[in-house]
Amino acid sequence: YFSYYNSYPILNENQALHIVDSLHNIINHEVIYNVRKITGFTIHSIDDTTDDAKRNHELELLEKRYSYEQRFISDIEHGNANRAILNLHNMQADVQYLKRIGTTLENEKIGAAITRTTARLAAMNAGLPIFLIDQISRNNTIITSHAGSIDEILQAKESMIREFCNAIRDHKNNQYNAVIQSILYYFEHNYYKNINLLELSEELGLSK
Repeated sequence: YFSYYNSYPILNENQALHIVDSLHNIINHEVIYNVRKITGFTIHSIDDTTDDAKRNHELELLEKRYSYEQRFISDIEHGNANRAILNLHNMQADVQYLKRIGTTLENEKIGAAITRTTARLAAMNAGLPIFLIDQISRNNTIITSHAGSIDEILQAKESMIREFCNAIRDHKNNQYNAVIQSILYYFEHNYYKNINLLELSEELGLSK
């Protein structure tokens, strides 16, 4: 239903009739057309005997998904990119049945935003400096918003997870404070620019 719903514009009756009239005037004045108005829908009765089984099945799927999400968060907190990506795939497989009836680029972008938020919270729990979290998250937001295909969005999610995990491992393996780590991250990702002290201080929100 959502696949079809997202495929067509939502118009009120007057807008729809205006479009039909406009096309009629452009194409052929002599053609006669009729408009059929739908007055209501038939709602079929639901078999109550299947409700419990259906509810139990949905509950099992929810528990399974939350289990994957908990592992996903834990893996990021420990900087384990491979396991985090594996659990991401498991979470995506849980909703694979939706993709069989079609998905949209916009839906995948929403899914990417949810993954980004989850990964960001896991990174905060791991003690990653806020500047690093914001930089990695912002980069993924930009890439996702410009993505032209679902594959690009999925690749961007995996790349973001690796970045978070690498940054968390570096954070845990050295004794640099948050400011030094943020500066190093900025250098590593902007080495090709002509970086100056003013630009760096403004980016980090610090005085020169």
